[in-house]
Amino acid sequence: MIKFLRQKRKFVKQGFTLVELLIVVAIIGILATVVLISLNDARTKARDVRRLADVRQVALALELYYNKVGSYISASNCVIINESSLGDLTPDIMSVLPNDPGVAGDYYYGAASNSQDYVVRAVMEGNAPEEGYPNDLYGCSCEAVTDYCLAP
Repeated sequence: MIKFLRQKRKFVKQGFTLVELLIVVAIIGILATVVLISLNDARTKARDVRRLADVRQVALALELYYNKVGSYISASNCVIINESSLGDLTPDIMSVLPNDPGVAGDYYYGAASNSQDYVVRAVMEGNAPEEGYPNDLYGCSCEAVTDYCLAP
């Protein structure tokens, strides 16, 4: 009986072969690639949702400013939203002006010459929702599929 057990141990593998390990690593690599692609798409959509929220927040702040002053902030053309263009909104109406969550993106603002109308624009990474303003307005481009514009 002892002789049989000793012989059986000789035939038991001591580990995995190189081919088996390479197959497992390849399968894990394929699964990781699929997960990363799905995660990247989700991040893009999340940044676009943040852009929509930021544009609506700026529009709400502009409405509050209009109620307080009687006109919107004047702008000579479509300008980047920053402290020099919409600084009158901070700190009384908004604590800080929003920044685009992308690396090189910006939000834009344009106003009518009489300061009684405006447009706020964001450039999306995906297609913009259809409820946005569809035409160019006050120097801001709103006709591309990635342009989301909000006007009163």
